[in-house]
Amino acid sequence: MQVHLHNFHLCQNFRSLTSITDKLYPGQTPADRPDLTDRVFNMKLRDLLDDILEKNVLGEVAGYMWTIEFQKCGLPHCHMLFILQKDPEYYDKFVYAELPNLQTQPILFQHVTKNMLHGPCRRDKPNATCMVDGKCKKHFPKVFQENTLHSYNGYPLYQCRNNGFTFTKSNVELDNCSVVPYSPFFLVKYRGHCNVEICASVKSVKYISKYIHKGHDWVTVNISGQTNAQQTHKDEIENYINGCYVFSSEAVWRILGFKLHGSHPAVQQLTVHLPKEQYIYFNDDDDIEHVIHTHDRSTHTEWMRVKWKSPANSFAYTLHYTDFPEFYTWNNSEKM
Repeated sequence: MQVHLHNFHLCQNFRSLTSITDKLYPGQTPADRPDLTDRVFNMKLRDLLDDILEKNVLGEVAGYMWTIEFQKCGLPHCHMLFILQKDPEYYDKFVYAELPNLQTQPILFQHVTKNMLHGPCRRDKPNATCMVDGKCKKHFPKVFQENTLHSYNGYPLYQCRNNGFTFTKSNVELDNCSVVPYSPFFLVKYRGHCNVEICASVKSVKYISKYIHKGHDWVTVNISGQTNAQQTHKDEIENYINGCYVFSSEAVWRILGFKLHGSHPAVQQLTVHLPKEQYIYFNDDDDIEHVIHTHDRSTHTEWMRVKWKSPANSFAYTLHYTDFPEFYTWNNSEKM
């Protein structure tokens, strides 16, 4: 089972965190001290990873991947993907999508209503930022759901009962259909927005990786020592340059040497091809005899070769292609 911690960030709480406010000089706001906000976020991120990877609050983790992103306002947030060793009996053990009971869980209720409610939007606020062509791009409000239903191609339909619990936000009454999925443990401990989802698609890996590979935002910059009135000649090619812009929070994060991503375990890419249609790669200075001798080998052909040479009742014969790297190591230089 894959658990996706989507958009873990603490921007709503930066103004009230004593670990930040106590260190501010008179007249300063948290936005003036990216060194403080970055350090606090990194400390909480490491604490969160320790809860999941060492203390196993979600169960035994077989693999994970996380990346740091920086919002337009400059604040960091993190996307995480955890692959659990075994499927839990119930998804509802980890992820909730309902308002808690105010009488029995007042602290959790406070955090959910402060950090995990989407909206109002649609008819109640048609000009909301999430509205595109008259519809909410986040698909809120959800529909009532008596029990959680599993989906193999995306996110489950979480339990979202019509139990009468509501909360008024911006003069609009919101119910369980507007609750962003969350984990009570993480929400109460870290006191910030922490969207937790269970996903069953490999697309989640691509979603997490795309930000760090797309590069920086670009901006056109003009540097001039003259006013427009003094300029007699305007050379756009000379005066304008293209460059990327980086907010202070990201700059400080990199200067402090904090990690931008992490993953475990190492991944072996497995090729899939038709007979004698594998790609052949070699360098100009490679030994030609070695290239000729090994050019037809790939992870796909060698897996089939091992199964062909192994007895039908052997362990190697029973291994699926995707499980092969767990027990065998691919030597790329020798192609075996």
